Amino acid sequence: MKTESSPLRRRLAAALSAIAIGAAVAGCSTNPATGGEDVVFMSQADEKRIGDENHPKILQQFGGPYNDPELQNYVKSLGNVLAASSELPNIKWTFTLLDSEVTNAFALPGGYVYVTRGLLSLAESEAQLAAVIGHEIGHVTARHGAQRSAQGTLATVGVVGAQILGAVLGGAQVGRAAGQLAGVGAQGYVASYSRRQEYEADTLGVRYTGRVGFDPYGMSGFLAKLNQEKNLMAKLRGQTPRGSSYLDTHPPTQERVARARGLASKVRVQNPIEARDVYLAKIDGMIWGDSPDQGYARDGVFAHEKLNIRYEVPDSFTLFNSAKNVTAFGPGGSIIVFDGEPKNYGGSMADYVRQTWAKSARLSGVEAIKVNGLEAGTATTRGNINGKTMDVRLLAIRGEDGSTFRLQFLSPPNVTSSLRDNFRRTTYSFRHLTAREKRDLGPLRIRLYQVRSGDTVTRIANRMAVKKFAVERFMLLNGVSQTEPLKAGSTVKIISDR
Repeated sequence: MKTESSPLRRRLAAALSAIAIGAAVAGCSTNPATGGEDVVFMSQADEKRIGDENHPKILQQFGGPYNDPELQNYVKSLGNVLAASSELPNIKWTFTLLDSEVTNAFALPGGYVYVTRGLLSLAESEAQLAAVIGHEIGHVTARHGAQRSAQGTLATVGVVGAQILGAVLGGAQVGRAAGQLAGVGAQGYVASYSRRQEYEADTLGVRYTGRVGFDPYGMSGFLAKLNQEKNLMAKLRGQTPRGSSYLDTHPPTQERVARARGLASKVRVQNPIEARDVYLAKIDGMIWGDSPDQGYARDGVFAHEKLNIRYEVPDSFTLFNSAKNVTAFGPGGSIIVFDGEPKNYGGSMADYVRQTWAKSARLSGVEAIKVNGLEAGTATTRGNINGKTMDVRLLAIRGEDGSTFRLQFLSPPNVTSSLRDNFRRTTYSFRHLTAREKRDLGPLRIRLYQVRSGDTVTRIANRMAVKKFAVERFMLLNGVSQTEPLKAGSTVKIISDR
């Protein structure tokens, strides 16, 4: 992998000489980044302590650092360049690339900034990645976490907030991100930044990227891609895309795009750095989608080498994987959820369903069954889930090593009968992997492809290692439309199994 571009290093020296160094202090003071008045009751030492205490928890919840030292150093060096151009260049900044497929970026007080490999796969250039990192640096320099504490939005100093840039995606992505944050007591912060604070972070992100010579339009370009991903996520779940962000406390994506473009138009950068080719070379070979530790949810099949299991969902369902569970969304609001419990439950699987898993529910049809030779127990109930009446079938299966695997089949009563055969097929598709299936399992990766004469979006997309919505995924990865011709000799990202 290449080091960062020399124009960036040259411009850093010039930028540093022009920056006034400010320090925020506890109490009421002028914020050096925003120029506004800080009414906070948390010192920078307190902010640093919060970051230090919660950094290990973030790593645990988000799959840890991505195992690629060169890519980690790339993110770190880019972050350090941008942080050095900020109003707080002298604090100890920590930049981490997380091993998560969710498009996500956030910051903790004290200078901790995180981006995911899912976000890197979406970005198209170094300028776009710099814009995201600059945005998160802006949350730190503007002391948004400390402001929330002063406003009483932190229950305790130890409850840490993390802004999810990918919150504008809505749907499954937000649910997965919120689930990860729940493990560190921070789920309330998915929606905690005010509209003003989001705008401030956008403004600061454009400022920092412009100071070191990046194309200031990187911010608006990436925000536009987030809106495109939001629409694809809605399609994958069979929903109509919403026109705004997932909560009213976050500005609608289109509004943020327009505002970011307006900010960029006021920044004067001579020969702005986009560094698309440099960036693509950096992420070539990076894992796309699920990591080996989480198993693989692909085209209706979930398979996990370490758990030694696989099962299939109906064609009308779309799988989403996370560290906590695997969820498949289907027609009419139906859902299939898979997770596991600790090993070696002492009783039968039917007893587990009745006495442990759903002991407070009114069950019917409790039954002991066999699923491909594995002991299982099942039962049905009806409940209120997120304000909706749902029929629920519970299935618990004991694996060969004593693990308890669980499937929940949820459906609105008006579609339950039409899904009964499909749910049954999913039940009896559950089994252990064959030796060959284990050998063939592996992650998908981002690879670079040079467009040839006659290539079209559809032709290249159909060569990728994903089949469902392949064309839409290709267009999202590369910021292209199905109607625009691809330039022969240009480089695009594809999803490959090699």
